[in-house]
Amino acid sequence: MEKAKQIIVTMIENKEKSYCIIKEMIIDTRTLNVILLNDESTILEFGNQEEAERVANIFELNSDKGWKYVVKEIG
Repeated sequence: MEKAKQIIVTMIENKEKSYCIIKEMIIDTRTLNVILLNDESTILEFGNQEEAERVANIFELNSDKGWKYVVKEIG
């Protein structure tokens, strides 16, 4: 988690806009939010909101559990 915080802080300092996808899972009465990672175990980042929204929509369409995928600006 420390590495993810460092990436976010660096991006904020550089004032770059970037977007990530948060998977929202409701289990019983609890909501669990999970930041999606790429194949290198770092935050899956998108350079524009439209691309992130497109991928989030694909994930939702393919979810057999009904999870929600929300795009968040991280920089």
